[in-house]
Amino acid sequence: MSWEYDPRRQGAWPADFQVFAGPDAGSVDYNAPLTDSLTGLNATPVIGARRGYEITSGAFADGTQRVFVVRARNAAGTAEKNTFATKPKRARTTTAAATAVEFAGQRRR
Repeated sequence: MSWEYDPRRQGAWPADFQVFAGPDAGSVDYNAPLTDSLTGLNATPVIGARRGYEITSGAFADGTQRVFVVRARNAAGTAEKNTFATKPKRARTTTAAATAVEFAGQRRR
């Protein structure tokens, strides 16, 4: 999941972001932030004045529906109370069919 932070009219940059998920916007669990499966962290630190951020969540079962919410936290760990959720997303665990190369050759210049 990726998002962009807009610092206009915010006063100060946050210390980090946490991402939460639930089956729908009314069922997001704000007590259990997602853990980035690449870093092992449950918060994404702010880096300089960078605006774009992303996390890679753990796998969801095929067909699982989730909405996601990102909240910014200050240095004391206090989160703003954003409740704007993404549109529902469904996990897909199927892979593309095997591909075979039928012809390969040099291109003429």
